[in-house]
Amino acid sequence: MTAIKDAIDLITQKSNGLVTTADQIASLMTDGGAVAMETIYSHKEPRVAGAAASAAIIGQPLSMWQFEGTPLTHGAVPTVWANPTRATLGGFQQANPGGGRTKLMLSLIAGCQNGGYLIIGDRLGHMGGLDGTLTTAQNVNGGSPGAPTRNTGGVGNLLLIEIYTAVGATATTITANYTNDQGTAGQVTQPIVFGGASRQEAQRVMVMSLAAGDKGVRSVTSVTVLATTGTAGNFGVTLFRPLMCIPFASATGCGHIINALNHAMSVLDTDACLSMIFVPTVAALPITDIVMNNVEVAGTPGTTTETIHQWKELRLGGAAYATASMAGKELSMWQAEGSPSHGAAPGAFANPTNATAGSLMQTDPAGGKQKWLTSLMFPGGYIGSSWMLMDRLMHAGGFSGIVTTAQNLNGGSPATLTRHYADSTGALDVGNQIFIEINAALGATGTTVTAVYANENGVSHTTQAVTIGGTSFFNPGRWIQLPLAAGDRGVQSVTSVTLAGTTGTAGAFSVVVVHPLLHLPVSQMQPDSWQGAIDTPGNIEIKTGACLFWSCLQSAGATSALLPALPLVQFSFVDK
Repeated sequence: MTAIKDAIDLITQKSNGLVTTADQIASLMTDGGAVAMETIYSHKEPRVAGAAASAAIIGQPLSMWQFEGTPLTHGAVPTVWANPTRATLGGFQQANPGGGRTKLMLSLIAGCQNGGYLIIGDRLGHMGGLDGTLTTAQNVNGGSPGAPTRNTGGVGNLLLIEIYTAVGATATTITANYTNDQGTAGQVTQPIVFGGASRQEAQRVMVMSLAAGDKGVRSVTSVTVLATTGTAGNFGVTLFRPLMCIPFASATGCGHIINALNHAMSVLDTDACLSMIFVPTVAALPITDIVMNNVEVAGTPGTTTETIHQWKELRLGGAAYATASMAGKELSMWQAEGSPSHGAAPGAFANPTNATAGSLMQTDPAGGKQKWLTSLMFPGGYIGSSWMLMDRLMHAGGFSGIVTTAQNLNGGSPATLTRHYADSTGALDVGNQIFIEINAALGATGTTVTAVYANENGVSHTTQAVTIGGTSFFNPGRWIQLPLAAGDRGVQSVTSVTLAGTTGTAGAFSVVVVHPLLHLPVSQMQPDSWQGAIDTPGNIEIKTGACLFWSCLQSAGATSALLPALPLVQFSFVDK
């Protein structure tokens, strides 16, 4: 009976409180009277207007909107701003729920003949007819904002640049003017590369990186190309809300099954225009087959589950990460741009939270509940890498690479923590780690750095020394762990940091205390998934206010040509 109750509880959580009884679960499995079921089949071929689609490029997302298939046909190239619906050709054309019910995506069986990462989402709005040679602002909706009619609050909406006819071979950058999820108009995205090799072809889609602190997009007003690409082409703007990510780990093709037991059920809004984006991990176009099973259940969704989709590009300050000698080195993704937005270089001592730009910005649980991370869909890196999901407990920055006296984090007082993790014995702060994070380039002269800290028992110690500056540890984004003194198992606070010599350039670096939560080893070009109740002893506790972000340890074969960006991570949480 305990196992049955646990299964009911799990499905209740993952259905946002809409499926709560054994009878309803039986109906889900048997198409019974408690729910209305629907099965949709989709086959997509990489052909557009009777010809092969543009070539797949590893790591560059492809829009499947125009891909031909059966029984669902291809979508048309948009012109003026429009809000596509379930009835628009190109979507899955699922039925709308009736009788005040809510439609849930219960399960998916998906196959693809090539490795990659498939993203299914709601195409909220789109337009086309923009010019790759114009360098003045190009309006999306005649000067008025182009806004969605679904998910109008904007949280989780991605702003995409979608190419319909190839633009020019000259690379430039593009930005967009938009209104964020808080209703703030006039926000400007970070510049991303537009035009040139891999960013000019038809069907190419690019995710715009949001301004600091933003979690989504309510509307978009205009886009601006910095300089001509050399060819007008035809491109447009799309608002897209991700709903489900499907990893195909094998380079030669495989299948994947998603159901209510291993991932949260996605709510399908009335009139949702379901469409697909594919991120190749091999240089081959995808042929996909999907069986989607949807159900209608009584009621409206609660707040027991939360799904967040995070897109990260290795761009910092509008430019690519400047990296060298990457093999075996670690990168902090704190300042990596994307959606939700990037973090700022730390200044004065602070305890960042889920409200701090750069974090995942998940919501805190209400009513005395606890938040748990239950599953991940993970795109993998374009290199073999080891990813660590961490809670960023404390940081202080602005430290100089040429000062050789002690530099204090908190005016001489300890920089303490506000969130505390207990180990199996109840001891606090065990497992906390100290990192040095480069925020502005240091000099090319190598030296060593140490920090004074209080261990898990409150005893003051000095870390072991590690190298800073030099040829492999001076660029922004690089970070390195400071080994603790012998016998120490954690960190309560940090007081100061000291360089043994100058690096030759002041630059700027920070001291960061983190608590690791989840480790994901990723083979090169192989997306993967993680299920808390299956792949580890249990789900992962997420503290109230936790500042979640990623660290990446790159494999021995890493080069600057293969940066470990995150095309879209799907986080599923439950509050209980």
